[in-house]
Amino acid sequence: MKETIRLEQHVDKAMQHRLVHGFSIHVHHEGNDCACAQGNLADNRRFFAASVTKLLVTTLVLKLEKEKRLTREDKIVKHLGDDLPKGFHTYKGKDYTDELVIRHLMSNTSGLPDYFDKDVMNRLLANEDETWGFKPVADYVKDKEALAPPGQKAKYCDTNYQLLGAIIEKAGGKPFTLQVEEEILRPLGMDESYMYDGRKDEKLVNIFYKDREIVLPKYLASIGAEGGLVSTAKDLNIFLRAFFSGKLFPAEWLEPLYQWRLLFGPGLFFYGIGVSMQPIHLFKLKKGLIGHWGHSGAFAFYHPGKNVYMSGTVNQFVGHNKAVRVMLSVLKEID
Repeated sequence: MKETIRLEQHVDKAMQHRLVHGFSIHVHHEGNDCACAQGNLADNRRFFAASVTKLLVTTLVLKLEKEKRLTREDKIVKHLGDDLPKGFHTYKGKDYTDELVIRHLMSNTSGLPDYFDKDVMNRLLANEDETWGFKPVADYVKDKEALAPPGQKAKYCDTNYQLLGAIIEKAGGKPFTLQVEEEILRPLGMDESYMYDGRKDEKLVNIFYKDREIVLPKYLASIGAEGGLVSTAKDLNIFLRAFFSGKLFPAEWLEPLYQWRLLFGPGLFFYGIGVSMQPIHLFKLKKGLIGHWGHSGAFAFYHPGKNVYMSGTVNQFVGHNKAVRVMLSVLKEID
C-alpha cells in the first residue's frame, strides 16, 4: 500500500454529505493496514453489519459440508422437515417445497417471496419495532405466491437466509449464534464482534435513515443469519482475509461459488453462491469487488486483482454510493 494513501481525505469528502453522520473503513494490502473512522463512528465504535452477516452463513455451510453434515445439494426438507408449513413454496398452484435445495437458498434462486417487502421495510424505517425470525418468516411467506420454480430466477431474498440459519442449527446441533462464536469469531480473535441479542452496548451506533436514527432492538435481535452481526471495520477485515485465504474452509472451494447472476435490487450487483460481486467498471462487469453489502451501509469486499481488502460502514440506509466512492478512491491509489 502506498505510504501516501489519502484515506482520511477520502473519508473527509464523504463526511461532507449532510446525510453521512459517521464513516469507518479498514484497508489491508500486502501486509499493511490503514484505517480511518470519523463522526459518530470514531474511537472504534461498533456498528450493525447487517447482510455482511451472510458471508458468515456461507462459511458455516461450507464448514458443515466439510464435516459431511450437509451438502449444498441437500433438499431443505431433509433438515427442516415438519418445520415448514404445507405449501410453503407454491407457484401457479404447484407446491415446489420438496424441490428446494440449500444451493437455491445460498444463490438467491429459490423463487421464494421475500418477507422483507415494502410494507415491512416501511414499518421498520418508521421505527415500528417488531420481532421476526424463522417461524414468523415461514408463516408469512407461505401465504404468498412464489416468484418462480426453484433455480429459474435470481432475486435477492432475505427469506432464504432465515431458512439457512435454521438449517445450520439443525445440521450443526447448536444455535446459530453459538456456531458463529465458536467457529468464526473466537478462533479469529474478533473480540469486538458478536451476534446482536438486544444487549445494552455503549459502543454500538444505531443505523441512520437519512437524518433519523433507526432504533429496532427487537427486530435486529431476531434476524440472526439474515443480518444480526455487530462488528467493527477492523474485525470485519480480519474475517474477510480469513474467508478468502483458506483459513476458514479450503481456498479451492471459492471459485465454484462465483456463478454470477445479475440482480437489480437492492442496487445493481451480481450474486453467486453465498457471496456477491460489486461491479466497479462498465467494461469489466465481472471483475469487481467480491464480498457483501449490508443494508445498514456496511461493506466487506476483496479486490482480487489488487489483493486489497476493504471493510467498514457508512452507517446510512441510503449511503452505499458514498462507500463505493471511498473504496474506488482507495483502489486508484494502490499500485
